[in-house]
Amino acid sequence: MCISTEKTEVQHIGGHPKSMTITINQQKLKQTNKFTYLGRVISFDGTLEQDIQRRIGLACDGMNRLATKSRTLAWKQRCLYTTPW
Repeated sequence: MCISTEKTEVQHIGGHPKSMTITINQQKLKQTNKFTYLGRVISFDGTLEQDIQRRIGLACDGMNRLATKSRTLAWKQRCLYTTPW
């Protein structure tokens, strides 16, 4: 098995952030407090707060894009039906 040391990160889960030194082939792995795995935000303290905020933000963004498209479509329909031929 090959491990990419550039892409691999380590994380301590539970309690306060703890400094760790893990090396593979004389390369120290980067330590992180949070990362996204399969669409879920995993934080060092094990809470879901950051994941929930991220999902709410994604939902708001999606709704805003839908609202913008529907407003644009409604405007185009209004222009089409009010344009004198």
